[in-house]
Amino acid sequence: MKISVSRLLTRNIGLKLLSLLLAIFFWYYVVAFLNPQTEATIYNVPIVVSNYSMLTEHSLVVSNSIDDSDKSMNITIRGPRSMVKRANNKNISVIADLSNYLSVGTHVIPLNIQLPSADLSVVKQTVDNFSVNIDTLATKKFPVLVVQEGKMPADYVLYSHAPSVGEVTISGAQNTLLTIDRVEVPINLTGATASFTQTNGYKLLSGNDVEITNVELNISPEQVSVTAEVYYAKTVPVQINATNADGKTIDCPDEVTLFGTKDVLDNISSVATVEFNVSYIKRRVLTEIKLDLPAGVLQKDKFMINVIE
Repeated sequence: MKISVSRLLTRNIGLKLLSLLLAIFFWYYVVAFLNPQTEATIYNVPIVVSNYSMLTEHSLVVSNSIDDSDKSMNITIRGPRSMVKRANNKNISVIADLSNYLSVGTHVIPLNIQLPSADLSVVKQTVDNFSVNIDTLATKKFPVLVVQEGKMPADYVLYSHAPSVGEVTISGAQNTLLTIDRVEVPINLTGATASFTQTNGYKLLSGNDVEITNVELNISPEQVSVTAEVYYAKTVPVQINATNADGKTIDCPDEVTLFGTKDVLDNISSVATVEFNVSYIKRRVLTEIKLDLPAGVLQKDKFMINVIE
């Protein structure tokens, strides 16, 4: 049996129109009531600065420090409620691409916001662009200067200190490196009664003694260890142990300051010189004479004598 197309289209036309109207109604109900358009603000969306490596390849570097507050933004989005509900600061990407800004100067980088669905759109954003200063990449070596901080207890002294490295290598913006006058490493002596080693970061100072902070620099090594020799100090009389000294006057200090541990120095009331023959000492010439010291005990200054006829 053959049925014409026109007859198929016109058969039960009322029922077909009703079905169409119901379909439109249910579609509108789902869209408008079950999944309506809505807005929401997504907070602390990270701003990712990309293609840093391209700057390095062109001997360039970002010279301004980018604070943590500048590395995120808030974005208000609009779209179907189900889509908006699933959006968060982990599936929204904000990218500042440096690949087209390979020259020295200040550049305003537009932000590329990538949403997790094409059904979403950006209504408002707290950051519209990203400003960076680009400078020539430079490298320079600086000696490490150890700076004492704090106060030791009475009768204790810093005998010596030595950093683990004598110099550091700093890489960064050329203009920033030109402002660095010296690199200091602090060592805290507060309450120190024995030798110790501290590991600290660096303090960068300008020629006006202003600390240089909030700059993007690569320092190698990142930290330095400083070994400090701390000793107890005690001043004791010196006994002269000389031969062939008859008729000769020996001009020398009466006392000497010793360094060592407190328990050792507490048992020392005086020290003597090693035995020396005055006949072999040049007259009126300062001559160093060794002291007979116990193991582990050091003297502050050389013991010098002057033989006078």
